[in-house]
Amino acid sequence: MNRYLVIALFTLTLLPSCGASPVDTGKALAKAACESNADDYLKHFDLDRFAERYLEKGYGATFQNLSDTKRNDAIHKFASELEAAIRKSAVPEDGTPADCDAKIELVREGDKEARITYETPLAKPMTMILEKIDGQWKIVGYEKSR
Repeated sequence: MNRYLVIALFTLTLLPSCGASPVDTGKALAKAACESNADDYLKHFDLDRFAERYLEKGYGATFQNLSDTKRNDAIHKFASELEAAIRKSAVPEDGTPADCDAKIELVREGDKEARITYETPLAKPMTMILEKIDGQWKIVGYEKSR
């Protein structure tokens, strides 16, 4: 998996407790990334939903035309690899992670989906896509901000 994708995903994935706003979710993400706390980082990250969106976007009809079993296997395999990569990158090599100075802004918030921008000194801004799942905002994808 691309190292920058792993860093971006690690930068993108912590969410606070129930009822928090999407911006609060981004702030909790930055705090966990800053503290290199992979468990907190992953706690509110819907890996299966993220993997499904990523595979649908990347492979389109090829992914859609797989049998349910093969599609679910691909989703779970990608989600497992993503979790392992995030855990591996949770400990910074040297210095303070750039996430300690993350800038987070609300782009759009609806009843079930929200988008926030997330920018650090070392990374270009990204738009995180959040869905409300079981009453909590969960990161389910991202897009490069323009």
